[in-house]
Amino acid sequence: MVPVVSAVGHETDVTLTDFAADVRAPTPSAAAELVVPVLTELADRLEMLIGRARQTITAQCLDQHQRLDLALAQMGHIRLRILKEAQRVDEAVAGMREATQVKLRGAMVDIQAWTQALMAHNPVFHVRRDLGIVPQLQSRLTVAMGHVLTQKMQLTRSTLWRLNGLSPLAILERGYAILETVPRHQIIRDVGQVAVGDEVVARLTNGQVRCTVNDVASNPSVSNRTGASL
Repeated sequence: MVPVVSAVGHETDVTLTDFAADVRAPTPSAAAELVVPVLTELADRLEMLIGRARQTITAQCLDQHQRLDLALAQMGHIRLRILKEAQRVDEAVAGMREATQVKLRGAMVDIQAWTQALMAHNPVFHVRRDLGIVPQLQSRLTVAMGHVLTQKMQLTRSTLWRLNGLSPLAILERGYAILETVPRHQIIRDVGQVAVGDEVVARLTNGQVRCTVNDVASNPSVSNRTGASL
């Protein structure tokens, strides 16, 4: 709704327009000051939007970082869980990127609306000149958001590399094997679980080998360790 301002100027009596108007001003110049927004208010509003965007993105980054730390603390030796946590990190990064783009688009729409309103109602030419600060602030915000996203992507890659080092498959690739009983497929941790003539399965990084136990010998020099000669 466009406000109606009565600004006859230097009148000696009350005019009818004073009763019909939303606001009465003593002169046309004073009316222009009442209607046109102040540039400093627009700049303050823009700074507030930038601060909110920065706080929101920082909070989201901290939240996702805490989630990732919690996942690392609870990480076991199961590859399926590692892949699941990695997927959650990817989704969180994608969500942050999308949220940032939405906020930037919203800020751009607000800036354009304020610019059009100011150009339509303010005849003073220096206001147009001062609007040049808007693209500069937008550029600074874009650069800052790019730095934040780059840092978080580097942290994500580093974390995924650490998670891959904990994977059971990475251990198998170094030449180790996992022995399982047949047919129950229980992991063999002690020589007492097998006997001569039993069949076992040795799981390797690229397949499995079915073996028969020919001899069983314990190693008394190492506690809580087992050995089997196949």
